[in-house]
Amino acid sequence: METANLGFALSSPMLLLEAGTRIISWHIKFSSVPAGFTDLSEAELKSAFYISINGEKEWIDLSDYECRCSDYSGYLHFQIEIPSEVEPIRGYDKKVFTDPYDTEWPVLRMILKGNEYPHLYEILSQCKVSLNNLQVTVNGLKDLVVQNELSPLDPTKPFQPFGPQPEEGAAFMVGYPEAFQKPLKRLTFKLQWDKLPNPSLYSHYIQYPWQIYNSSFRTDIDLLQNGNFNHRLKTQAFLFEYGDANLPKTISIPTTSMPTDFKRTLDKKSFSQFDHSLNTGFVRMNLRNIANVRNSTTIIKLGLRSGGFGHQAYPRLYADALIQRANESSPDKVIPKEPYTPTLKSISMDYEAQLFFFGRNSKKEGVERFYHIHPFGVAEQYTDNQLTDKFPLIPNYPSNGYLYIGLEALKPSSILTLYFQIAEGTANPALDFEKEELSFAILVNNQWQALSTSQFLSDSSGGLQYTGIVKLNIPAEATTENTLLTSGLHWLQVSFPYKKGVPERAGWFPGILDLKTQALSATFEDRQNDPAHYDQALAAESISKLVVKDASVKKLLQPFSSIKGMPAESN
Repeated sequence: METANLGFALSSPMLLLEAGTRIISWHIKFSSVPAGFTDLSEAELKSAFYISINGEKEWIDLSDYECRCSDYSGYLHFQIEIPSEVEPIRGYDKKVFTDPYDTEWPVLRMILKGNEYPHLYEILSQCKVSLNNLQVTVNGLKDLVVQNELSPLDPTKPFQPFGPQPEEGAAFMVGYPEAFQKPLKRLTFKLQWDKLPNPSLYSHYIQYPWQIYNSSFRTDIDLLQNGNFNHRLKTQAFLFEYGDANLPKTISIPTTSMPTDFKRTLDKKSFSQFDHSLNTGFVRMNLRNIANVRNSTTIIKLGLRSGGFGHQAYPRLYADALIQRANESSPDKVIPKEPYTPTLKSISMDYEAQLFFFGRNSKKEGVERFYHIHPFGVAEQYTDNQLTDKFPLIPNYPSNGYLYIGLEALKPSSILTLYFQIAEGTANPALDFEKEELSFAILVNNQWQALSTSQFLSDSSGGLQYTGIVKLNIPAEATTENTLLTSGLHWLQVSFPYKKGVPERAGWFPGILDLKTQALSATFEDRQNDPAHYDQALAAESISKLVVKDASVKKLLQPFSSIKGMPAESN
C-alpha cells in the first residue's frame, strides 16, 4: 500500500531565490508542546522529513538539511542549503504542478516519514504553531544589474562604475529585484578592482597637491524606496582595502542601517536597467573623495578642484610640470602620473532577509501561507486571532480509521441515501463495535463539519457491519471547491474512533463490495404467493420499473439480488 503523505508546507515570496548559494532558515515557535518533545534528537529530526521546493518543472529534493528543537523555548528550527548549481527557485506554476497549492509564490514542502517515525507524528501533531520566523541568506550573486550615469554596464567583464572621468558625487547603481523586495537584514558588496597602477594609491598620487590614500576614496550608499534614493544605508564606506588596493574589498551594511519602515513590494517582474519609474530594486553608490590638502599654493594657482580621482586636475598639473621642467630652476620636476580610472573586474552581492509571520486570516488577507499536507491534498491554515488561533504543525487524525466518499452532482440541503454492499462474514470477531461509534461529516471549505443527530436520519447497515442503507440530510454549507480532497466533488467522511491499545481495530471491519447512491429498499409484499419463492433470492435486475409511475424517477435499477428473504413461521 502506498504510504500516505502527512506534513506541512510554506508559500512565500521570501522563497524567490534565483541564484547564488541559498540558505533557508525556518524557525517555528510553538505555544505548547507535548511530553516527549524534549527527547527528540537532532539525528532523528535530520532524517525524519522529505523536504522539497518547487523548481520550474519539478520538485527539487532538499533532504540534506539541519534540524533542531528546544523544549525550553518551544521551537523547531530547519536550516536548508540550496547549492549555487541548483536551478533558480521561482514562482509556483499551477499549470505545471498538480498539487493544489493556491499560490503564485514558491512552495517549500516538509513531508514526515511517518512509517519510519510514527512517534514523531504523535508528538508533532500536538505542537501548536504560534509564530514563524523565516530567514533567507544568499551569497555570491553575480548576475546583477549595474549602471552608471552614462549607460547600463556588463558585469561579466571589467567596467568603469563611476564613468571614464569620475568626479565627486558620480553615481553607480546596483540592482537585483529579488533582494530589494524583501525585508533586508544584511547587505554585502564584494568589489574586485582591476588595472590598479599601485597597491598604494598614495604612491601613485604623490605628485598631486592632496594627500591621497587608499582610504581617501569612499562612497555613500543609498537605498531606492518609493521611487527615491532617500534612505542612507552607509556613509563614506571605503572603496579600497587600506593596505593593498588589489585585495577584494567588502562593504557590509548591517541590520541597524536597514529601514525600519520597510514596505513590501510584491512584483515578480525583472528589469535590465534603472529607470525613474521603478519604486525599488536598486542601491546607489555616490563617489566621495576625502583628502587633506598637501600644497594649497598649487591648488590656488591652477584653480584645481578636489574630488573624484583627479581627472579634472591632471591636465593642469601635467602642463604645469612641463612648464617647470622647461624652466631652468626646476629641471627635475616629476611629471604626475595619470589618474587611476576606477575599473571593477567583478562585483558580487550577498543579502540576508528576515520575516516574522503568522499566516493569512480567513479573509485571505496576507501573503505567507501555511499549509497542512494531507494524504489526498492540502489545506491552508488561517490565523484570525494571533493570540488564540493556534493550529498543529502536522494535521491530526485522532480517529482509528477514515472512509472518504466523493459525490458528484450532489445538491446541498437534500437527502442522500447510500447503499453499502458488505462482504458479510469478513469482520474480525474481536471487533467489539457499537454502530454509534461511527461518525459522519461533510467537507465545508476544507473543514470537516460533523453531521448532527438530526442530520443522521437512519442506518440499516448496523454501522457498516452488514448490507444496508444509510440515510443522511446534507447541510446547505457543503462545498465542492476544496483542496483537501479532489475539487469538484462533495466529500463525505466516515470515521471510526481510536481505542487505546488496539491500533489495528479499523482493519477489523468487514470489506465493502460496492457502494451505490440514491438507494431505497423494496420489501416483498405477500399476496398469497407460493412459499417456494423464498427458496431462491430475487435475481439482480428483476425489478426495472415502478408499479405506479413517478415522473421524478428517470430510471430504476436493481443491481443486486434480494437479501434476508424467508417465509413466515408456521404455528
